[in-house]
Amino acid sequence: MVEKRLTAMQIVRLSAPSVYPDGGGLYLQVTIAKDGTPRKSWIFRFSLHSRARHMGLGSVGVITLAEARAGAISRAQRFGMVSTQSYCGNGSNMLRLKAVSASQ
Repeated sequence: MVEKRLTAMQIVRLSAPSVYPDGGGLYLQVTIAKDGTPRKSWIFRFSLHSRARHMGLGSVGVITLAEARAGAISRAQRFGMVSTQSYCGNGSNMLRLKAVSASQ
């Protein structure tokens, strides 16, 4: 299955509150502030020890799309994990992370 990746223009235009997938466990989260303005941030979603996890990577105003993609990869590597693409029951794309033994 080929995933549709987010583009810089889509990120600027998105304003409806939701979570938008970019692939590889990276999501753009759009929320609405009390003053009515959209707030956008990057979320890295993954499964660790059979439990769903979410890690905030930062605001779109601070973290670019390229930095968010690189950040998602580096987080998986930092934890000594190997990523294998996986799909959870609700159809959302997540990374399943498995610990790599020291002997590998």
